[in-house]
Amino acid sequence: MTILFIGGTGKSATPLAHLLVQANKPVLLATRSGKVPAPFTGALDATIDRIYRIAPRVVDMLPPMKAFIDFAIKKGVKRFVLMSPALLEAGGPGMGLVHAYLASLQVEYCVLRPSSFFDNLALIYSDGIRANDEILSAAEGGLIEYISTDDIVGVAFKALVDDVIEDTQPIPVGPELFSYDQIARMLSEVLGREIKHKRLTVEEFAQCGGLNFALATGSFGMCEAE
Repeated sequence: MTILFIGGTGKSATPLAHLLVQANKPVLLATRSGKVPAPFTGALDATIDRIYRIAPRVVDMLPPMKAFIDFAIKKGVKRFVLMSPALLEAGGPGMGLVHAYLASLQVEYCVLRPSSFFDNLALIYSDGIRANDEILSAAEGGLIEYISTDDIVGVAFKALVDDVIEDTQPIPVGPELFSYDQIARMLSEVLGREIKHKRLTVEEFAQCGGLNFALATGSFGMCEAE
């Protein structure tokens, strides 16, 4: 059994790959950079029968994903584990269509649909916090269940190594609910200066570049919490 990672150096993929190596599971990493960090390999030396991959950075994800899945199945892949946003059900846009396609096939699969990555909080909002002491979002007073990457990785690990996948669409969620106003107050206490949450309309959020990034990362739901 060799597990192929597509997007092998991402937030979830890297710790997941380390966990698999510690469990003596062969891992093959594929990245856009072409650079594979130690102790992993980017050279195939065994048969791939399982694949872990994240969403491609395109809006219309089904055509390239369908072609990839079909090719992988022809080459002997038996199990797919994909990452998709919690808000996207099977048949929905983006990875939702890929989810539905996998479900229509005679293949083992698991589509992880975690709530918002805690790591994305810094990734999306760090520039605004540093430059302007503010968090920009299209959220109202909605509450978000942030979850740590480690918790998501634990679910993905089981989906890849268990003999039988018990849940084909788990939704890992964080232990607490937070609004952006609460997050701004917590950051203010930690950083020792006032951080404000500036509420924008969806159109305003799109104009500042947030919407394009959110669509690309599958995190739009947390930017427009209701």
